[in-house]
Amino acid sequence: MKRLVLLILALALIPAIPATGANKVRLASCGNKPSYKPKRVIIACGDGAFVVLKLEWSKWSRKTAIGRGTGKVNTCEPSCAEGKFESYKVKLTAGKPTQCAKGDREFTRLTYTFTDKKPKGVSRTGAVPRPCNG
Repeated sequence: MKRLVLLILALALIPAIPATGANKVRLASCGNKPSYKPKRVIIACGDGAFVVLKLEWSKWSRKTAIGRGTGKVNTCEPSCAEGKFESYKVKLTAGKPTQCAKGDREFTRLTYTFTDKKPKGVSRTGAVPRPCNG
């Protein structure tokens, strides 16, 4: 019994390991702090005209991440300032993990695919770079 109590006390003194973990690769969203399995990712950094919301990640490893969510794309009709956002099903694949300056690993390439309908005049699949933001 004494050994069990000593073991429990010893384990209680071990520092807690952060939930995010130092080994996990993160994904940045247009200058925002990189995060692990974000629920929202901005694709069009310049004007925010393409964002993916309600992301659910089916895979997240040290090499790649795959998720699906709802893409909101500005129609830009009659202009982008007056356009409306329409919804599309989107698959995201993050890849090309890179060791960044602050020591964190981040995915630096993001590929999107419209899995059902797609916006008029837009390719079904595209890719955008994600420079280190950490």
